[in-house]
Amino acid sequence: MAFRGRILANMSPQKLILTIIIGFIAFTFIFTGFGNVHLSSLSSVDPNTALVVGDQKIEISRFANLMSQYGAAAKSPEEKNAIASQIVNQLIREGILLEEARNIGWNVSDKELSTFIRTSPLFLDPATNKFSYDTFKQYYESIGMTEVDFYNNIKEKLEIQKIQNLIFMPVVVPDKLAIEQNTINNTDFYLEYAVLNPSLQFLEKKIQTETDLFLKNKNNEAQIKNYYDSHKKNYFRKSQIKVESILISYKTAQRAQGNALNKNQWEALKQAKNILMQIQKGKKFESLASQDNDDLVAKKNSGNLGFVDESNIDSVSLDAIEKLGEKINIQKL
Repeated sequence: MAFRGRILANMSPQKLILTIIIGFIAFTFIFTGFGNVHLSSLSSVDPNTALVVGDQKIEISRFANLMSQYGAAAKSPEEKNAIASQIVNQLIREGILLEEARNIGWNVSDKELSTFIRTSPLFLDPATNKFSYDTFKQYYESIGMTEVDFYNNIKEKLEIQKIQNLIFMPVVVPDKLAIEQNTINNTDFYLEYAVLNPSLQFLEKKIQTETDLFLKNKNNEAQIKNYYDSHKKNYFRKSQIKVESILISYKTAQRAQGNALNKNQWEALKQAKNILMQIQKGKKFESLASQDNDDLVAKKNSGNLGFVDESNIDSVSLDAIEKLGEKINIQKL
């Protein structure tokens, strides 16, 4: 099958240069450590960090703010995912440009930052047409930032703008290079490609082969063992019990709700005995749990409370569940 397309034909020289530079910078990051994942560094990932570009950490809160700003109008999950993908790509692009700007010393000085803020129309007093700190403060507070965060944000934007200006500055190139570029821009390329669809059995065998080769290397085995030994607690958890429950409560009981507020203790006891009798006669527990249940969450889920342990249930209830489990020989997971 042949594919015929016009390559770089409609791309301006400036856009081409920007694309090449960003691609080169990304390539440099990947092959100088930015793209490498080491087992020893996995435990240091900050859960509040959405992206890491070089030495920069892009906080989840920043991503969330952008999503709330641009994703609110999304009409479907697919559209929302597409917006999220665009935001991530833009953050990575800005992060790479910012990192490179700092690497080459293309920074924004405090004087430049101050001049930009003091001359921005956003922060001028309409009456005097001069910089107003109150207007400035009102602005950064309205977008949920502190003064320091706002300064840092503006500084990053200016540094990105500076390196973009550098990229888009006119460039003098030799005639030979200009002729070659013009040839590329006006040449039709013909590409041939094949689509491979390996079977599941082939992939499983390939994965197993690669795994075996990896484990044969003693250095890899030692690295895995060291990582496991230093992170054992991440691979162990206490046993849990899957619980299905019918709660019968009464109006003076703790956390009583719903129909329980209309029953006294003796009426609740009578109801519980009636439910037990129905279960003993063969009526399905799930059916009764979705009908007669004062735990509204369990009632909605046909009595299913999921897996419980000491971290998500009170000690009295857990003790009762474990004692009941010993009687009916339940299996812990």
